[in-house]
Amino acid sequence: MSMLRLVTFFGVLLCALAAQDRPNIVMLFVDDLGYGDVGFTGHPTTKTPNIDKLASEGKVLTSWYSGCSVCSGSRAALMTGRQFVRVGVAPVLSATVNVGLPPNETTVASQLKKIGYKTGAVGKWHLGQREVYLPANHGFDKYFGIPYSDDMGYARIDPCNGTSESLASFIPPQKTYEEMTREWYERIWQPYVHDNMTLPDDIPFPEFQTSPGCNQTNKIGTTRATGTSSTDSSATSDSGNCAPIPPDPARTYLPLMQQIRNSSGGVETKVLEQPLDFTSLAQKYSDFATDFIEDNKNESFFLYMPFSHVHTTAHNQPERLYCGCAFKNKTTRGAFGDALAEVDWIVGNVVDKLQEEGLDNNTLILFTGDNGPWLVQNSSGGSVGLFYARSAGYWNVGKASTWEGGIREAAFARWPGRIPPNSRSSATVSSLDLFPTLSSILNIPMPTDRVYDGRDMSNVLFTDTDESPHDFLFFYQALNTSARAVRYGDYKAHFVTAPGSGGCSDPACQVINHSPPLLFNVAVDPTEAYPLTSQGVTPTDPTIIKVLADIEEAYKRENVTMTYGNIIPAPDGPGEGPGKYGVCCDRAKGCDCNGSPYPPIPSAGPELIGLN
Repeated sequence: MSMLRLVTFFGVLLCALAAQDRPNIVMLFVDDLGYGDVGFTGHPTTKTPNIDKLASEGKVLTSWYSGCSVCSGSRAALMTGRQFVRVGVAPVLSATVNVGLPPNETTVASQLKKIGYKTGAVGKWHLGQREVYLPANHGFDKYFGIPYSDDMGYARIDPCNGTSESLASFIPPQKTYEEMTREWYERIWQPYVHDNMTLPDDIPFPEFQTSPGCNQTNKIGTTRATGTSSTDSSATSDSGNCAPIPPDPARTYLPLMQQIRNSSGGVETKVLEQPLDFTSLAQKYSDFATDFIEDNKNESFFLYMPFSHVHTTAHNQPERLYCGCAFKNKTTRGAFGDALAEVDWIVGNVVDKLQEEGLDNNTLILFTGDNGPWLVQNSSGGSVGLFYARSAGYWNVGKASTWEGGIREAAFARWPGRIPPNSRSSATVSSLDLFPTLSSILNIPMPTDRVYDGRDMSNVLFTDTDESPHDFLFFYQALNTSARAVRYGDYKAHFVTAPGSGGCSDPACQVINHSPPLLFNVAVDPTEAYPLTSQGVTPTDPTIIKVLADIEEAYKRENVTMTYGNIIPAPDGPGEGPGKYGVCCDRAKGCDCNGSPYPPIPSAGPELIGLN
């Protein structure tokens, strides 16, 4: 054998060995899960034995923060390692918006593809539903799921999930569909628009409608151009042309989608069901995950599982939550417990498959939620646990707030033989850290053409430390606005406080700008009950003065160096245009391709669902 061939042989052998040493990665990301919702964080009646067992076999991360207090922003941060305001993704994207995660952003999946990982995603994407923004355009080989939140359209109702009689009793007879939907827009969606947390969109009520030419959208960018993220304010359109956008019928029914990349690199995108059937969805999610593991057991793989559970559904589902028939009315905790038990079952199936294929010991599993619980949904909305912000003066301190209950998540990491079992760390870490951490573990160079806000948390995972990789971790709430809060060591400072999504009626339930910043030692006082500063009062304690000075300096530096992203929509594809950006199985059928059984929509005429 020649020297060249010998060198080549050993080079190939070393590459093969290196590939075998690379861990498989499973990212479990539960929708609207509160810190107090799972067993391993202490809920007294939740039954999550599979999740709790995984937590005990790894390291519980007690100070894991979401990258945003609501859906799309948190996913943008997780996938890119960059603050959502830097990327330019609105905290909440609607089902028919014309923008999404820019194709020029590098995701965790596309980063891992650089060294040959197989990549799959199953569940809620919520980073743009147009094909150019879907997972296959962001590094994933396969995708299966609902492309946005499960309340952004109607699903079918099957016998175990409700009947026409139960539906009639569930919907208040004195209110029509239009009245309830209008209330939802007024109470939930329009405040998001007002607070710059979403994009004005083609909603079916004229008083809430805007178009790409309106002033309201200039600051967040809606000009059709290259499909990249831009910071050039001149790229936005002028202030004219404010005619309403035509309503898109795609918003009426929830789609179940699939994307598969073939061997030649092409992508097949299909709408499998519309409206989808919630009662069989978990089984399909589980099957996709276990089949993906089976198909890639001889490769290194990344399986991203952003569950559609336990987000509330549209109001045609009993108790506004879903699960399969096998889990209906099976837990002490009611509908929320049933849904969470189904999540736990899927997790158990994934772990069983990893063990069956002999992959368990070489798989890093991470678990967390996208943001805090949606407290206006009452018992269907989850629990903040001990993060109830007693000093706030109001109860709505969960989802869409930067109180601890809105952004601090239940989390753990498990990797047998690498992460000690029954271990804990209180180090401040974030969903932003996934990208740089995996890049570090796998020795993949980070892109050098952009700023990263996440940090490598390998030291937290693999050693006994409570030291955070972050000097300062800032929490943003809306596009083009400064951070509302920051974590600094044991301290957390609020520059602005406000209630979560849906607001509240308490006298204290209002937006407050704090001067000096509202300061807590959350290592001692995680409930944010005992402020260390008072509004309008200059502190005299030397320690507090020093902490505030450090925070003020870091805040100024953050504001000076932050570049706010401005997403420019990708050019329209075939069949796309105003009123035609939603996922639709067949527009000639009003995006209703699966028909009965699903409940009638009271008083829903063509003018509402966009068929005229």
